[in-house]
Amino acid sequence: MESQHNLKYWKAEAFLGLGPGAYSLLPVEFLESAPYGAHFKTPSRFDDWLKWTEQPHLKHVETRSEKNHVLELFMLGLRLEGGIEKVRFPELFNWDILKDFSHLIEHDAELVKATPRGREILDTTLLELSQKII
Repeated sequence: MESQHNLKYWKAEAFLGLGPGAYSLLPVEFLESAPYGAHFKTPSRFDDWLKWTEQPHLKHVETRSEKNHVLELFMLGLRLEGGIEKVRFPELFNWDILKDFSHLIEHDAELVKATPRGREILDTTLLELSQKII
Protein backbone atom coordinates (compact mmCIF):
# COMPACT_ATOMS: atom_id res chain seq x y z
CA MET A 1 0.00 0.00 0.00
CA GLU A 2 1.16 3.50 -0.78
CA SER A 3 1.50 6.00 2.03
CA GLN A 4 -0.49 9.15 1.25
CA HIS A 5 1.80 11.06 3.62
CA ASN A 6 4.99 10.15 1.75
CA LEU A 7 3.45 10.73 -1.68
CA LYS A 8 3.61 14.47 -1.01
CA TYR A 9 7.42 14.19 -0.88
CA TRP A 10 7.69 11.85 -3.85
CA LYS A 11 5.52 14.10 -6.01
CA ALA A 12 7.61 17.14 -4.95
CA GLU A 13 4.53 18.92 -3.61
CA ALA A 14 4.91 21.67 -1.04
CA PHE A 15 5.15 20.56 2.60
CA LEU A 16 6.09 22.13 5.90
CA GLY A 17 8.46 20.39 8.28
CA LEU A 18 8.30 21.36 11.96
CA GLY A 19 10.91 20.88 14.67
CA PRO A 20 14.72 20.97 14.92
CA GLY A 21 16.38 20.18 11.60
CA ALA A 22 13.04 20.01 9.81
CA TYR A 23 13.06 20.37 6.06
CA SER A 24 10.33 22.03 4.01
CA LEU A 25 9.49 22.63 0.39
CA LEU A 26 7.88 26.04 0.26
CA PRO A 27 5.24 26.53 -2.43
CA VAL A 28 5.64 28.92 -5.35
CA GLU A 29 2.86 31.13 -3.97
CA PHE A 30 4.83 31.66 -0.75
CA LEU A 31 7.77 33.42 -2.39
CA GLU A 32 7.17 35.65 -5.41
CA SER A 33 10.86 35.49 -6.35
CA ALA A 34 10.85 31.69 -6.47
CA PRO A 35 8.85 30.49 -9.49
CA TYR A 36 9.88 26.87 -8.77
CA GLY A 37 9.48 26.96 -5.00
CA ALA A 38 12.22 26.89 -2.39
CA HIS A 39 13.76 24.54 0.14
CA PHE A 40 13.94 25.57 3.77
CA LYS A 41 15.64 23.92 6.76
CA THR A 42 15.28 24.93 10.39
CA PRO A 43 18.33 24.86 12.72
CA SER A 44 19.33 21.30 13.69
CA ARG A 45 20.59 21.88 17.21
CA PHE A 46 17.73 22.05 19.71
CA ASP A 47 19.07 25.18 21.46
CA ASP A 48 19.47 26.97 18.12
CA TRP A 49 16.00 25.86 17.07
CA LEU A 50 14.48 27.20 20.33
CA LYS A 51 16.07 30.59 19.69
CA TRP A 52 14.83 30.49 16.11
CA THR A 53 11.23 29.83 17.27
CA GLU A 54 11.31 33.08 19.26
CA GLN A 55 11.97 35.04 16.06
CA PRO A 56 11.40 32.77 13.06
CA HIS A 57 12.90 33.95 9.82
CA LEU A 58 13.49 32.54 6.38
CA LYS A 59 17.24 33.18 6.32
CA HIS A 60 17.97 29.61 5.25
CA VAL A 61 15.77 29.54 2.15
CA GLU A 62 17.32 28.03 -0.97
CA THR A 63 15.44 29.03 -4.12
CA ARG A 64 15.10 26.21 -6.64
CA SER A 65 16.28 26.89 -10.18
CA GLU A 66 14.31 25.55 -13.13
CA LYS A 67 16.98 22.89 -13.70
CA ASN A 68 16.93 21.76 -10.06
CA HIS A 69 13.15 21.71 -10.11
CA VAL A 70 13.09 19.52 -13.24
CA LEU A 71 15.81 17.20 -11.92
CA GLU A 72 13.96 16.80 -8.64
CA LEU A 73 10.73 15.99 -10.46
CA PHE A 74 12.52 13.30 -12.46
CA MET A 75 14.46 11.97 -9.45
CA LEU A 76 11.36 11.59 -7.32
CA GLY A 77 8.65 11.00 -9.93
CA LEU A 78 10.47 8.27 -11.86
CA ARG A 79 10.68 6.25 -8.66
CA LEU A 80 6.89 6.13 -8.50
CA GLU A 81 5.27 3.21 -10.30
CA GLY A 82 2.69 5.54 -11.82
CA GLY A 83 5.25 8.20 -12.73
CA ILE A 84 4.64 11.91 -12.41
CA GLU A 85 2.22 14.25 -14.13
CA LYS A 86 3.68 16.34 -16.92
CA VAL A 87 1.78 19.43 -15.73
CA ARG A 88 4.28 19.59 -12.83
CA PHE A 89 7.07 20.46 -15.28
CA PRO A 90 7.74 23.95 -16.67
CA GLU A 91 5.44 24.74 -19.58
CA LEU A 92 8.28 25.07 -22.09
CA PHE A 93 10.23 22.00 -20.99
CA ASN A 94 11.89 20.35 -24.00
CA TRP A 95 10.57 16.77 -23.97
CA ASP A 96 12.76 15.95 -26.98
CA ILE A 97 15.71 15.39 -24.63
CA LEU A 98 14.06 12.10 -23.64
CA LYS A 99 14.40 10.61 -27.13
CA ASP A 100 17.80 9.09 -26.21
CA PHE A 101 16.19 7.55 -23.13
CA SER A 102 13.13 5.98 -24.78
CA HIS A 103 14.09 2.48 -23.55
CA LEU A 104 14.38 3.83 -19.98
CA ILE A 105 11.78 6.59 -19.73
CA GLU A 106 8.36 6.67 -21.38
CA HIS A 107 5.88 9.51 -21.59
CA ASP A 108 2.57 10.37 -23.12
CA ALA A 109 0.46 13.52 -23.08
CA GLU A 110 -0.12 13.30 -19.32
CA LEU A 111 2.58 11.24 -17.57
CA VAL A 112 6.30 10.55 -17.60
CA LYS A 113 7.56 7.36 -15.95
CA ALA A 114 10.44 4.94 -15.95
CA THR A 115 10.24 1.70 -17.88
CA PRO A 116 10.95 -1.48 -15.89
CA ARG A 117 14.57 -1.38 -17.13
CA GLY A 118 14.76 2.33 -16.38
CA ARG A 119 13.75 1.73 -12.77
CA GLU A 120 16.49 -0.91 -12.41
CA ILE A 121 19.20 1.56 -13.36
CA LEU A 122 17.47 4.77 -12.32
CA ASP A 123 20.45 6.41 -10.62
CA THR A 124 22.61 6.02 -13.73
CA THR A 125 19.75 7.16 -15.94
CA LEU A 126 19.22 10.28 -13.81
CA LEU A 127 22.92 11.12 -13.90
CA GLU A 128 22.96 10.93 -17.70
CA LEU A 129 19.69 12.85 -17.95
CA SER A 130 20.99 15.62 -15.68
CA GLN A 131 23.79 16.28 -18.17
CA LYS A 132 21.23 16.87 -20.95
CA ILE A 133 19.03 19.29 -18.98
CA ILE A 134 20.18 22.87 -19.39
